[in-house]
Amino acid sequence: DLEAHSHRSFAGFTCLLQIAIRPPRSRTPPPSTTTTVPTTHDTDTIDNCHNFLVDTLTLRTSINTHLSPLFANPQIVKVMHGADSDIQWLQRDF
Repeated sequence: DLEAHSHRSFAGFTCLLQIAIRPPRSRTPPPSTTTTVPTTHDTDTIDNCHNFLVDTLTLRTSINTHLSPLFANPQIVKVMHGADSDIQWLQRDF
């Protein structure tokens, strides 16, 4: 999620970036003919995530260097909710 500020500014600017990262799931072979019940470590919970708040005003000069490779990598799944403006702000500011 992004938060932007446009008070007294024509275009505005991104002020805060919120990121949640879930560790990758381990790849296991398809189950055999027996059915198994998933254990708690196989399910997604908020406890498995790493959450970050990024002050984009302070880190403006270094965000592009670190985040562009992640956003450009098609092997990394990115999930955004209600991100119409967020995508435009990311492209404009970084």
